[in-house]
Parts: sequence; C-alpha cells; structure tokens
Amino acid sequence: METYKTKPSRNIGVDIVRILAMLMVVCLHTILSFTLREDFFATKAWFILEPIVAFSKIGVLLFFMISGYLVINKNRSIVDNWKITKKRILVPLCFFSILNFGYELYKFSLMGKSQSLFWKEQLSNINNFPNSPLWFLVVLLFLYLLNPVWQTLFTKERDSSLALYVTKMSLSFSLLVTIIKFFSHDHTVFFNSFTLWIGYVFFYLYGGLVRNNWVSFNKVRINLAMITIGLLSILVGDFYTLFRNAHSLGFIWSGYFFEYLSIPIIMLAVGTFNLFVSNDFSWTNKKLSHNIINVIEMFAGLSYGVYLIHPFVASIFTDILGFDFDKLSMNVYLFNFINYFLVLGISVLVSFLIVKTPGLRLTIGGADFLEKNSKRQDG
Repeated sequence: METYKTKPSRNIGVDIVRILAMLMVVCLHTILSFTLREDFFATKAWFILEPIVAFSKIGVLLFFMISGYLVINKNRSIVDNWKITKKRILVPLCFFSILNFGYELYKFSLMGKSQSLFWKEQLSNINNFPNSPLWFLVVLLFLYLLNPVWQTLFTKERDSSLALYVTKMSLSFSLLVTIIKFFSHDHTVFFNSFTLWIGYVFFYLYGGLVRNNWVSFNKVRINLAMITIGLLSILVGDFYTLFRNAHSLGFIWSGYFFEYLSIPIIMLAVGTFNLFVSNDFSWTNKKLSHNIINVIEMFAGLSYGVYLIHPFVASIFTDILGFDFDKLSMNVYLFNFINYFLVLGISVLVSFLIVKTPGLRLTIGGADFLEKNSKRQDG
C-alpha cells in the first residue's frame, strides 16, 4: 500500500473535526426530532438515539472553534479581510437566504395559505432573520468582520494576557446570559440577529488561543473528563426535561440542556475540540494510504457546503416528498438510518458538484478542496 506523508502545515485532526461537525449537524436535522417526541421518550429507541443526538449538539460549536483556529491569527489587511468575508460568508448568506425565502414561500403555497400572510410573518420575525439554520452564517459574518480586531489580540508578537482576558470574559458572558434567560422565562429578549454573535465569540477566540498554543489544550485526561461529564450531564438533563414535559410538570430549566451555550454542551465541545486538534495523527503517515488522506481532505473541504445545503435536502424529503415516519410503515431504526445517510449523501454530492462548477462555487464560499498542494488551511 502506498503511504502518504502528510504535509507539515496540515493537521489531520483539524480535518477530522470539520468532518465530525458536518456529521453532527446533519444528525440534528434528521435524528433529533425523534428524541424530542413524547411517544418515543424513554423507549428503547430513545435510549439508543439520544446519546448520538446529545453528542451531536456540539457540531456548530466545533465549527466556530475550527474557524477561529484557521482564520483568527492570519495577518490580513482590512481590505483583504473584507474581500474574504464577502466571498466566504456574505455571498453564501445572501444566496441561501433568497433560496430559503423562495422555498418557504413554495411550502406556504402548498398548504393553501396566502402569500400576504407569508410576508406578514416574515416581517414580524425580521429581528430574528434568518429564521432558519442559516443563523450560523450571520454569527460568522460578525466574527469575520471583526478579524482585524482579533488579529491585534492574537498576533504572536503580543503578550497573550489580553487575548486570554477577552476570551474568558466572553465565556463568562455566554454562561451568565444563558442562565439568566432561563430564569426569566422569556428566551427571546436576549439575542436577535444583530446580537446573537456575541454569545459565540468565546468559541471563535478559543480556536485562536489553541492555534497560538496560549492554552494547555493537550491534556488527554482533562479533555476526556470534560467530554464524559459534559455528555452525561446532557443525557441526564435531557431525560429530566423531557420527563417533566411529558407529564406536563413545570420546570424552570426546561430546555437548558438543549441550549448550545449551556455549561455541559460547552464542556463537551471544548473537550472534543482539544482532544482531536492536539493529536497530530502522526500514525496516519504509516497506516493510511495517499488516497484515504485525500478523501479525508476532500470531505473536510466539502463540510461547509454540506452545512449550507443539508437543511434543504432534509426538508425536501420530509415536507415535499413525504418521506415522513408518521406516513410510512417502517422500522424506526431503519427509517433514521436511511433518512440520515440519504440527506448526508445527497448533500455531499450536491456540494461536490457545486465546487466542481466555477460559476456556482461562490454560493458555498468559493471553496476548492482540489487545491491539494496548498501550504496552508484556509477558514
């Protein structure tokens, strides 16, 4: 078997994190719905699917951390940063927002509702635009626009104390605000489209800290402990929350363990990120063939496109084509298996075709995983 010597500047662990994040977000838009159903709660199927879903809740957070890891300490001018932000974030956001409007309007018409009612609902929810899985692009847009500021904090010529301070403060803010909003019983007053990014600054900055080796992230026991405690806490919290909901019992913390900025999910995300990024996977030089390494790089390069495309694929199957568990006589495990891999496979295929088509490539950020000889990984 021909062996492949990994490029010194490329960390296979980073590619694996990107692939993991991609697999997780697809899980959240396919399997998650079953773990939230009262008729499946506490059944054998729930106990089998819930750990998969609980672990998958960190997918978007991994994406933010890996973006910070790859981007935050690059020495770019304000003009260059704007060009990259426009290409990588703004163009996909505009394209998929328009596509989402058209798709939602089409679904609205299928239900026999008037277009005027559709636009009225859109205008009433404009402060939460985009009211779809595209919200993470809005967060990334703000984070990318502020890259010139982050760069001044994360330049290696500067002392790490200020970057550490800002990162710790952003984590404290995210934890505190998330706790307060559950006490208030009103989850809508804290974040909107223009402020949501503030809650996720920590993850982006933390990726930069790891890239600069300004935090001790390679302690395996601590990372495994964070993963174990975080995952068990999510499982217990999900069970308790769903138990209270199923029995119509009031619970002030209902939904906390589904919140991306909850303490257990943050612990799980940071521990998982640390564990993979700190491993240089040097064994891959001897164990994996050149082709396998290329496949890993290819799927990592397609991950961004899959993020953007898979919600539409999942919805088309369920809402348009009628591939709905409640309408089919199918084993629950078989249905979830088929649904997950159909959505994932079609999303990967569509992303691949878009990347191979120069005129469409900009719609998913202009990514080109075919640049195998690149000396660096871009965010």
